[in-house]
Amino acid sequence: MLREIHPANKVNAGVDKKYSLPGNHGFTRTWNLGCGATKICVSARNLGAGSSNPALGCLQVRFAKPVNLNAKLAALAKTFVGKYRYVMGARNPKVGFDCSGLTQYLYSRLGKKIADTADPQRHQFRAITQPQARPGDLIFFHQGRGGYVWHVGVYEGGNGMVAAANEEQGIRSQRWNWWPNVSFGTVLH
Repeated sequence: MLREIHPANKVNAGVDKKYSLPGNHGFTRTWNLGCGATKICVSARNLGAGSSNPALGCLQVRFAKPVNLNAKLAALAKTFVGKYRYVMGARNPKVGFDCSGLTQYLYSRLGKKIADTADPQRHQFRAITQPQARPGDLIFFHQGRGGYVWHVGVYEGGNGMVAAANEEQGIRSQRWNWWPNVSFGTVLH
């Protein structure tokens, strides 16, 4: 709950006339911050003699739920499954995608600029553990433990990811735990 008090050093003629509030006064707004229905009320407090505290009115408002970029990115990635072909070095729907081109394109659709190849993407992302990963984060496939990243996909949760796999399979949902040296990264949370 946030409560703000705005004292007034002079009379607000319009408020005084409508609500009969002579003298110096202040206004108090009280509301709950968050999602869902919230009531916002404004009242006046007489700063001079007297103890009147009339309510000026209340309004019912709705706050939209915060946008979860991770969930949005994961959902967007799923819409690419089976629709585009794998083309080495490609990064747009007209031509196709390779693995890092797909991740770069998806993140750009949400206003996030990321590197154009897998290994630089790994260095741009904050390393997290698999239990910390959320759908929409990236999974990096390494040569050896912590070595050069040769493949990247979008984490779907559990053992799943969306990736531009190869020329035969194109973009598909697949398991990520087939390779022993993976890491997870995020720029969204």
